Amino acid sequence: ATRAQLQHWSPGKPLVQFITWTDARVFRETVRPAPLSETQDIVYAGVLTSLKGVHYLIEAFARLQSEFPVAQLRLVGKPEDQTYATERQEQVRLLGLSDRVQFAGAVQQPELARHMASGRVLVLPSTSEGLGRVLIEAMLCGTPVIASRVGGIPDVVQDGVNGYLIPPGDVEALADRLRQMLSDPDIEAMGRKARTFAEQFFS
Repeated sequence: ATRAQLQHWSPGKPLVQFITWTDARVFRETVRPAPLSETQDIVYAGVLTSLKGVHYLIEAFARLQSEFPVAQLRLVGKPEDQTYATERQEQVRLLGLSDRVQFAGAVQQPELARHMASGRVLVLPSTSEGLGRVLIEAMLCGTPVIASRVGGIPDVVQDGVNGYLIPPGDVEALADRLRQMLSDPDIEAMGRKARTFAEQFFS
């Protein structure tokens, strides 16, 4: 997606394309504590800012409370916008989710990998994104993803194969896909496809 933008803005210029570095080994070698089908944890990874759309995720999660009473939501990442982070904590309280939503804060890559490997799905509901590297990291752990159809995300999320794409800001669509992921009897197959894609795409 970024390459296409640059070609539009500066046609004819030579381009060299490479992905921002991450230690793929950390994610690939992290052992899942339980099979994908045995967890209902939902994970978000990224800074806490409005552009990441965490408020949409919390609202979508709230709609699933009665259907999935053991599901948990973990928000992993630095509260880059402290006002926004405080508002999200208040949102969680008002929705009666305080015992089901964890604000994990900023973590190092090994701990991030453990969070990803213990989740059933990683969600990135951004309204703007370059690539969304956390999507590839989660897939390396064998965790399928749900993400907004923005920026470079469609370059890595194959809708219905290694995860799902949703319109940005669409809480209903996000809740529907979460519902599907949490009840999918074939979730293990999607996890394997996610890992296979990530290993080929991000060696």
